[in-house]
Amino acid sequence: MNSEEVLKKDYKKQSILVILLIISIISSVLIYFLNDKISGVIEILFILLIVISVVLTLCLISTYLSNRRMKKAIINYDDIYDELDRDDTLVFPKYGFYFTNKYFITSKTFYIFKYSDILWLYYNDRKNKKNVIGKDIIIGLKNGNIHNIWTINIKELNNLKKIEKEFKNRVENIIIGYNDKNKKKYDELIRR
Repeated sequence: MNSEEVLKKDYKKQSILVILLIISIISSVLIYFLNDKISGVIEILFILLIVISVVLTLCLISTYLSNRRMKKAIINYDDIYDELDRDDTLVFPKYGFYFTNKYFITSKTFYIFKYSDILWLYYNDRKNKKNVIGKDIIIGLKNGNIHNIWTINIKELNNLKKIEKEFKNRVENIIIGYNDKNKKKYDELIRR
């Protein structure tokens, strides 16, 4: 089931919740106003309908917020395929990195990032006991998520400069490197 089908299903669920909520509210109002004296059974029914109305309202709000998040997360894969087919897409086949016009794509760890979402690029030493055997390439995003996208072998560090250069060319104002100043700058950017 693709994301659009999930959204359609959620819209149906939302519609049913709205209908049930309306019925519940109308029923509780009718019970309250049509009875001069609220007896024990009708009072319990009234309270039950109010509780059901509150629960349905909360479900409706939850579904609505979930749909909003899902809409933001939907990726147009046709657009991505078009981007990958362009002549100006730069590929690092060994690492599975694709620098398209709009996206940075990793095929080995399978991430798709819009350049506008990337704020920070840095490296961590990968160690085997005391020896550095490689560098982890790590990306920090606007939403605060940090992704380890790949580990480059120590013998291939010259490729790291090419990858870094490509990020500098495609990501406006990217923060490069890990230090206290860059960490603080990144933290300030994600709080905005």
